[in-house]
Amino acid sequence: MQFATTRVDVTLQCDPSALVLTVADDGPGFPVSLLERLGEPYVSDRDERLEQVPVRVGGGGTMGLGLFIAQILLERTGAIVSYANGRPGSTPVGAGALVTVNWSGPQPGE
Repeated sequence: MQFATTRVDVTLQCDPSALVLTVADDGPGFPVSLLERLGEPYVSDRDERLEQVPVRVGGGGTMGLGLFIAQILLERTGAIVSYANGRPGSTPVGAGALVTVNWSGPQPGE
């Protein structure tokens, strides 16, 4: 969430059937052209997002491997990772990036 303008929200919802972690920021969001490919190796949105953010603080990779590696590790724990634009209660375009990690437990009857 290195492109957040001022805020990053992390929430964890837990119930008997699922554990859901969400991370949302108030930055420019993910480029729509890459949204369906995020989490694949060598897919980077860095250049497109840097054009939308006037000041960049800190380092950051450029190879497009960070989300890929994180997603592989999370999936090995049984999680489903999804990427979207928009914070809860906001307009999707330009309203920040949203990453959801969902661990669903056994469903009734399984």
